[in-house]
Amino acid sequence: SIQSSSSYPLPIIENKITNLDPQKLTTIAITGVTAMVRDTAVIMEENGYIYPSSDIGALLSSVDITHISNEVPFAVDCPDPDSNQETLLFCSKDEYIQLLEAVGTDIVELSGDHFGDWGPESMLHSLSLYHARKWLTYGGGENLLAGLKPITFSHNGNLFAFIGCNGKAHERYATATDTTPGASKCDFEYLEKEISKLSQQGYLVIATMQHEEVDSFYPVAIQQWDFHRLA
Repeated sequence: SIQSSSSYPLPIIENKITNLDPQKLTTIAITGVTAMVRDTAVIMEENGYIYPSSDIGALLSSVDITHISNEVPFAVDCPDPDSNQETLLFCSKDEYIQLLEAVGTDIVELSGDHFGDWGPESMLHSLSLYHARKWLTYGGGENLLAGLKPITFSHNGNLFAFIGCNGKAHERYATATDTTPGASKCDFEYLEKEISKLSQQGYLVIATMQHEEVDSFYPVAIQQWDFHRLA
């Protein structure tokens, strides 16, 4: 809880003392993984690229900061979508980025398994599309370190840092190396030090991971272990 002091008086709103100052509030929406492929992409082709935003667009656009974890890269040679696609190598057409624009995207997480599906060129192409729109990216990038480095920003006097990575044990999902792009594999020693440093500097740190996928309503032991390390 926030306590008042003589040097920091609490505002009085409607004759009630409160520790909430609307002028110092920041709202953030953090989404789950997005993949504009297969059925979703087919529906976008049929009903318009921004159709999936019909019910959620207003909500996501209304907050100050909208985070999207977009797992699939954009590719200039991406074929038409197939609802019955059997392979697990995915890409999205460039035009589909209109959906991310429609929901007010500010931050794109790139820690997903499928970011490297269409090769280095598509990953770099995707990064160029994001950065051309002034969107911040993390969790993956031009190389391993670029993806692991946190993104930081301030809003209404509040300091925020997003940091993330791909925490799966199988290294084929995180393709980033010192010289090649992709999702960045978790380096927990680096992350723990970076999170501690950011916290000491006054940042509210939001740490996210793409992790093991298990058919369970409860986190399994390795998930708990890794998330507790970041916490």
